[in-house]
Amino acid sequence: MRGATWQFILFSGYGIVIDNRFYFVPYGASTESPSRLKASSISADEMQREITRIAGHGRVLVLLDAFHGSGLDGPAADLVRSELATSNVTVLTSVTGNGLSREDDRWQHGAFTKTFLMALTDSVQEVDLDRNGTISMAELTAWMAKRLPMLTDGNQQLGLDMRFQGEIFAAGHQRSVTKERFP
Repeated sequence: MRGATWQFILFSGYGIVIDNRFYFVPYGASTESPSRLKASSISADEMQREITRIAGHGRVLVLLDAFHGSGLDGPAADLVRSELATSNVTVLTSVTGNGLSREDDRWQHGAFTKTFLMALTDSVQEVDLDRNGTISMAELTAWMAKRLPMLTDGNQQLGLDMRFQGEIFAAGHQRSVTKERFP
């Protein structure tokens, strides 16, 4: 979509429930005590307010790889995803229900983040199904929904709350250039 403003938020870290509230725990957060952990983390409420503010300026794609921490009670990923999604906000989570995200030291992040990065680099030709030079929301989510379970031996399913469609990334296809067109 030409002229559309797009924002992307990728959070890859941990998630934990403290005092019955979900928190995103970034790398380097203080774990010395529950109060320090809470103070160095981002509540889902804070995240939702900021995403809503950003969505006032255009579409927002939120990618959350944060459901591998301890303390998750119930369907945290589904609840967080539904709370963050609004009319201009599509949210992808690394799991559905109360599943846990898989990590691997070889990847240096979670399977969800690896799958997303693969979609934009190594496998971009496979993702752009219609070969139009862009990756649409439908193409990205379909590819990730297929690849994530493959990477995790079926133990992880993509969580999705899609609130908009359209092209979101240039696919980076190499195009042939002739000397006649470009001397």
